[in-house]
Amino acid sequence: MRAARAALALALVVAFSFACADPLSCVYSDPPIDVVMAHNFNASFLQTLANNPEENFSLFSATLIGIFPSVEGRVPADAGTYQILWTWGENYSTIVHVTDRVEGSGGCADVNDGDFSIYDIAYSFKIKVDNETINWTDAAPTEVPYFNLSLGQERMERYNATEKMEVTLEYNVTYTYIEEHLTCVYFWSTEESNSSNLSYYVENGNVTFFTARPVLGEQWYRNNHFDNLVFSNKRMYKSEIYLDGAKVGEAHVLNFSIYNDTYGAWFINSSRDENYTNTTMGEHEIIYSPIPMIHNNESFRYLYEENYSYSGIGRHNLTLVLTDDFNRTYNYSKELLSRAAGAQEAAEEGVDYAYARPTYEKPEESLTQVIIPTGALAVIFIVVLASTWWGMTGAKRI
Repeated sequence: MRAARAALALALVVAFSFACADPLSCVYSDPPIDVVMAHNFNASFLQTLANNPEENFSLFSATLIGIFPSVEGRVPADAGTYQILWTWGENYSTIVHVTDRVEGSGGCADVNDGDFSIYDIAYSFKIKVDNETINWTDAAPTEVPYFNLSLGQERMERYNATEKMEVTLEYNVTYTYIEEHLTCVYFWSTEESNSSNLSYYVENGNVTFFTARPVLGEQWYRNNHFDNLVFSNKRMYKSEIYLDGAKVGEAHVLNFSIYNDTYGAWFINSSRDENYTNTTMGEHEIIYSPIPMIHNNESFRYLYEENYSYSGIGRHNLTLVLTDDFNRTYNYSKELLSRAAGAQEAAEEGVDYAYARPTYEKPEESLTQVIIPTGALAVIFIVVLASTWWGMTGAKRI
């Protein structure tokens, strides 16, 4: 299975090389997640800590490199299973000279000096998320090219795009040495324990659309707009506008590139791109809480403004499609009515009277006279007088 995966990864990288001779020098219009994943999990490239001159450790050391899929320190909440890339190195001796006091077994006398040979190595690795153990293994590091991290939807809903998920690797490695003297056996152990951690923002929550113009879904046909505000916890890099099912506009605000670290792993970086066709798209990164617009109290990290103008009269279906950095799409559709200002304008412009806004006719003002009989006035006077008296005498009683 692992060999098949490596072969598939290599095939993807080779296939991509025909389109881009050097993936690290290319500019990508879409996030190159598949390219990065294919490279990173063909683990033969990975440089170990022991081979990195910048590392300095004794016995054993391990470090987390990255969590994938990810873009610039962010992960999607709906990935299901994440893959955690790591690297490690060992620097133990097969023979150690021990000067500590070592107890003998089976009635043998203790020894204070001797050369011990490696006998056993016991590994223990834990992956924790926010200090909760999610994955554990005692396999040798050569058998663990990466860790799988499976997190369900219920857990991932704890985060929003303004909070980080902290992932920690805790490890403990025990080296046991042995020395044999005739019928006596001596064991001596030493261990290495440490941890490494990474933290990522989790892009989670809703994408909320609000049509700013026309707010009521009706507008003058000479000034048609489909202008929207989009509140999101997911960063968007492009948008598309469809008018009655036909694509009529698009905006591209981010490009992507790949860079590598000292161990050879690849990561995705982004840069601004201002590429607009018949529409504009602006991004504002801050925390928003548009409470009156939604049923539940929820905050958002990004606000997008998407503006589009078009011509035509009558009813039209407008659709806005946004794509986030993990290639998830979010659709929003609205039927808008474009009308002439009135029957006269419709006639002058030769447009359909059915789409002419009705002319408002102010109703004639009239004064309605109500005659109250004299007897009724007397009754009203008595009721008011009695109420006043009751209130005054009640105050005295209190």
